[in-house]
Parts: sequence; structure tokens; C-alpha cells
Amino acid sequence: MLGQPIAAEVTPSASHLRRWACIYPYTISISGFTPHQYQLFDVELLRDELPNYEGDEDLITVHSHRYYLNSISELDELLAHLKIDPQLFDSPWTVDYPF
Repeated sequence: MLGQPIAAEVTPSASHLRRWACIYPYTISISGFTPHQYQLFDVELLRDELPNYEGDEDLITVHSHRYYLNSISELDELLAHLKIDPQLFDSPWTVDYPF
């Protein structure tokens, strides 16, 4: 990882949606929580509403989930479980990620 978020557009659950997976380097220093190395944000948005998107993603979000991971191996396992090809995260990351 480069210390920067990376995103990939991935196969959505339906044709009227667009889906992205974004991996963020992640650290947390809240008492009682174990620090995590990565966060994967998986989000599906309404395809036809994206051109009108002006910052309130709740209005166009159909599905979103955040996963917190401690290692590259955990990240690889999660990507396999979600049927996301890790090769999609290869640069350049020009995938119209809206966030």
C-alpha cells in the first residue's frame, strides 16, 4: 500500500447500480479498540442519479459497508469473499470514484 486510498470499480449486484471498493490505510487510537491497518469501504450507488450527485450520498446509496482489517492477508481473504479481483486495484486508479 502506498499510504493513500485506492479504489476500484467492481461488479454491482444489479445493472441499475455502480459499485466501488476503496481501501484506506487506517489507524485508530481510541481506548478499547485494537488498531487496524486497513479499511475497505464497499458501496453501491444508483447509476442514473450519479450525474446529479452533489454531496448527499445517502440519497443515492443502496448499499454500503465498512470492513476493518489488520493485515494484507485478511484484506486478500475479504476481497476473495466479496468476489473482488485484487488486480483491479492496480494503477492508474481512474475509476470515477465519487468520494
